[in-house]
Amino acid sequence: ELDIEGEYIIKGNVLYYYPREADVSDGTFDNTEIRINTDKTHMIDISCGNIAIENITFDNSRGYFINAAADNVKLLGCKFKNNAASAVYIDGNNNLVSACDFVNIGARGLYMTGGDRNTLTSSESLVKNCYFERTGQFQRTNAAALTVAGCGTVASYNTITKTPHLAMSYRGNNLVIEHNDIYECLTDNSGDAGIIYTGNDLSNLGNVMRENYIHDSNSGLGAIYWDDFLSGQTAEHNVIENITSGGVFVHGGVCNTFNGNIVKGTNYGARVRGKGLYITLSDDTKVNAWDEIGGRYSPYANVFMAILRGAKEIPKITRDSPGKKAYGSKALETS
Repeated sequence: ELDIEGEYIIKGNVLYYYPREADVSDGTFDNTEIRINTDKTHMIDISCGNIAIENITFDNSRGYFINAAADNVKLLGCKFKNNAASAVYIDGNNNLVSACDFVNIGARGLYMTGGDRNTLTSSESLVKNCYFERTGQFQRTNAAALTVAGCGTVASYNTITKTPHLAMSYRGNNLVIEHNDIYECLTDNSGDAGIIYTGNDLSNLGNVMRENYIHDSNSGLGAIYWDDFLSGQTAEHNVIENITSGGVFVHGGVCNTFNGNIVKGTNYGARVRGKGLYITLSDDTKVNAWDEIGGRYSPYANVFMAILRGAKEIPKITRDSPGKKAYGSKALETS
C-alpha cells in the first residue's frame, strides 16, 4: 500500500517508509534524518506574564511549541519548525512576536488573540517581521499561517509564502493587517477560499487591511475574501498583482470599503455577490441572519442591525454586553 513518496506505516516495532527521491538520490540514507515524535503535549505552557523567550530554535513536536495565556509575553528571534500540529498560540494583552520564523508546520503557524470585544478594549498585541513558509502541511484547509483575533491585534511587516490554503485569517474587531508580503499561497488550488479570509461572524467589524503586497499566487475567489455577510471592513492602499481571480470578493455584506488599491494582472478588481437571508451553521442547522446578529455580543451589533433595516440615522455604539433583547425594533427606533 505504500505507493507514494513520503508515505509510511508502523507495524509493531517496525517503521516502513517510502522515501522521497531527493532523500536517496545517491542510493543511500547516509545524509537523511528521520524523526518520530509521539508526544502531543506542549513544549512550553505559559500562564504567568512578563516572560521573554529569545533566539531559541523549537523543533519536532506534535503539540504547540508554545501555548500562552498571559500578558506581556515576548517571543523574539525564535525559530519554530517541523511541527505536526500548530506551532504557537497566544491569548492575552501587550504580547509581542517579532522576527520569528515558522517553517514546515502541520497546521497554523501562529494564532494571536486578546483584548475585550465586549468593551472594544484593544489587546495592544503585535506580530511583526515574522516569516511563515509551508504551514498547513497536514491540516490542508482552514489552518492559516497567521491568524489574528480578539480586539485591536496587529499583524505588520510579515512574510507569508507556500501555504496550501489560507495565508491569513482573522476574527474580531478593530484588527489591523498591514505592510505584509504574501505570495505563492493557496497552492492546493482551492476554489472557495481567499489569501486573506474571514467570514461567518456578523460581529467582525472595524477591521482594516492596508498597504499589503499580495502577489503571484492562486487566490480562490479573491485575494481578500469577506464571506458570509461580513460587513464593516476596510481594504485600502494594497497592491494586488498577478493572482488568479481578483482583488476583493464580498459575499453578502454591507458597508465594506475597497479604496485606493492597485489591482493588476487579475481577472477582476472587485466583485460583490449577494447572499441569502439564512446562514448554515457547522451542525447544518439554519438560522435567520436578522436573529443571529441580534444575539452577537459585539457593541457594533445594533449599528449593523440598523443598517440592514434601513435606519435613516446610525445609532451610537453602546459599550454594554448586549443580548438579543437589546436589538429589537424598539431599541433601534430609540437609539
